[in-house]
Amino acid sequence: VRTFPLWVDRQEMNNTGEMLAELMVIRNIKLNNLDLAAKELDELQKKSPNLNMINFYRGMISYRQKKYSQCVESLEHFLKKKKKDIIYDSSDVAEMLMAYTNAIYEMGELDKFKRVSQAILVDTANFAKNNKFMKGVKERIAYLEIEILAGEEQAESYLSLENKITDFLSTYAKSEYHGR
Repeated sequence: VRTFPLWVDRQEMNNTGEMLAELMVIRNIKLNNLDLAAKELDELQKKSPNLNMINFYRGMISYRQKKYSQCVESLEHFLKKKKKDIIYDSSDVAEMLMAYTNAIYEMGELDKFKRVSQAILVDTANFAKNNKFMKGVKERIAYLEIEILAGEEQAESYLSLENKITDFLSTYAKSEYHGR
């Protein structure tokens, strides 16, 4: 019996084998069994080569292995192929944003980090306001952006620095970075 409204299309479900394989990958990432997670991810890719979540998991594994360029590449590929009908938990989004931005920062691509951080902070201004992890991610991104601007020692950077610091202090009044 169909109890779902007729005017709303049902979301396509993956097969149970694929879902179980994804759960095993997630479990091993969370347990920090990264080699096993990578091996299971390779097996999942053989079964479901068009599954975009493989890029997400590969990015998260690469980040934890400190393979930052692979992390950025995988997560960018994931975001390019992302379908609008997929909904993610705000904690998953926060974890992805943290991995992506930290990887860019660790690679030393500061200009890219500034562009990405500005876009993320604007796009996520009203996203998951009650999620503490997401708030912490946005706080860290905003702080690193200020730190980069302060270190540039250029007139353009100094002009935007005061406004960014004022916004940061008003948004994150109890920030751990407040003293810096």
